[in-house]
Order: sequence, then structure tokens, then C-alpha cells
Amino acid sequence: MSTFDEHAIASLLIERGVPPARAKIAASRAVTFHDAKADSSIPSPLEPSKPAKGTRTRIRRESGRTPPCTSQERHRSEASVQREIVNALKLAGWSVWRIGQRDARKTQDPGVPDLYALKPLRPKSTSPWAAWIEVKRPVGGVQSDDQREFQKLCDAACETYILARSVDDIKELL
Repeated sequence: MSTFDEHAIASLLIERGVPPARAKIAASRAVTFHDAKADSSIPSPLEPSKPAKGTRTRIRRESGRTPPCTSQERHRSEASVQREIVNALKLAGWSVWRIGQRDARKTQDPGVPDLYALKPLRPKSTSPWAAWIEVKRPVGGVQSDDQREFQKLCDAACETYILARSVDDIKELL
């Protein structure tokens, strides 16, 4: 017999407002868990035998092991590159707007870049400085036809357009 009384636990839970059916289940689990901890041959429900959920790559990164591919650049996402670029621009005094959205296909015109950056004054000038920045993954990121068309429009309008795969690509703005 267990040192924990299943009936006593259930009645205590019922007194605290837990519905009777749930109280009985919770009391049963509590007693089973306590018995399992006392008998070390029974695995604890809090110590899973399976590894934690998640992708293999994420688990390897968290455990300090490298991904199967030798190149870390290959595993960098567009979102991580975009975060680095936004942080660098803000540190340099730029105001930055993220234009890309989760459901951009439904609400945004195709070809519009991910970021729009504006700095109050150009170096040695009295006019503001603006830049459109399209962010791509370091490996495998390719501009679409609509994005190339937007780049041509920016060039024709003398607007700064940058295709960035890392912070190094925006050094002219920093």
C-alpha cells in the first residue's frame, strides 16, 4: 500500500473546487507517480525515454554539436540575416521598417523588398537618405522576377536598392 492515500488526495482536491472525476484521475496519477519514484525500476513519467521534440538540427545546435553539413552559412535563415541587418542599421542611427509580412502574398504587392531604411541626413548633405533592402539567405536565396523589376524601378528613380545576404552587403550605409 502506498504512503499516499488516493482517496484522501481526491477528497482534498474536491474540497478545493476540482471536479470529482478530474480529482480521482489526478489522485490516481499522483499515487502512481509516487510509487514509481519509490521503485526505481519503473521509469518516471517526468523523465521521458524519448529525446525532446524538435528538429535534429535544432537539437544538435542546442547540444553544441554541429549540423551534418560543414557550412554554417548554409543553415542561416533569411530571418536571422534580416535581424542582424536591422540591428546594425539601428545602431548606426537609421530608422528601419520591416515590410515583409507572414501572409505577404495576400496583402502585399509582389517584388517589394523586406526592409525600408531612412536616415535623417546623408553624410555631408542636407537631404535624407533612404534605402530599400531585399534580404536573402546567404546560400540559395534568389531574387524573383518581380524583385528584379522593383530593383530596376529603384535604379531608374535613383533610389538606393541593396540585395543583402549579410551585414557586409550594407556596409555602404553604416
